[in-house]
Amino acid sequence: MLQLFVKMQRVMQYKVNLPDERSKIDVTISKILQFGLAEVQAVMFVRSKETAELLHKKLVDCKIDVAMVHGDLVPEARNELITLFYEYAFQILITTEVAFLADGINESTLLVVNFDLPVQGDSFDEPDYDVFTQQSSLKAVKGAVFNLMCGNTEKMLMEKIERCLKLKVDEVPFWKSDIQFLAAFEKAGF
Repeated sequence: MLQLFVKMQRVMQYKVNLPDERSKIDVTISKILQFGLAEVQAVMFVRSKETAELLHKKLVDCKIDVAMVHGDLVPEARNELITLFYEYAFQILITTEVAFLADGINESTLLVVNFDLPVQGDSFDEPDYDVFTQQSSLKAVKGAVFNLMCGNTEKMLMEKIERCLKLKVDEVPFWKSDIQFLAAFEKAGF
C-alpha cells in the first residue's frame, strides 16, 4: 500500500461535495470531463453495475467515447475492453472494480473519478483504504483524482480516508463553479 500511496502523491486529489446523486452525473459531464478530458484518458470507478450502466448511457448520450466493465461480463470480454481502452479506442473506462485493471492504472490515464467512494463489503460506513489507494494511484507525472461525495455518509468516509492515510485532500468548494474546476485542473498540471 505504501508504494501506491507514494505514486498517489504525484497527482492532485480533490473532493467535491454535491447535493444529491444526480449532481454527480452533472458535475462529471459538465465540469470534470469538459475541462479535463482533452487529450487524456480517464477511469471512473463506481460501486454497482446499475450505476455503471446509468453513467455509461449518459456519457454515450453526450457522444463521449466510453466503455464499461463490471463483474457480469465474462473475463474475456472485460480483458478485451480494457486492452482496447489502453490502445486508445475509448477515452473513458467505467469500472466497478480496480481489480479488473491487473497492472493498475497505466501511464496514459491522467484523470480518475471516484464516482462512488469504495467501501468494505456491504458496509456503507467503513471505507476500503486499499481500494481507495489503488483507485487513486496514477503512474503519470501529472494528473487529477476527483472524489465525488453526496450526503453525510460519503463525507464521513472521505474524512476517515484522509485521517487513516494522513492525506489532505483539497476541496473544490463550489461544485457549480467553472473557475474552481479550471483552477483545480491547472494546479494538477493540465
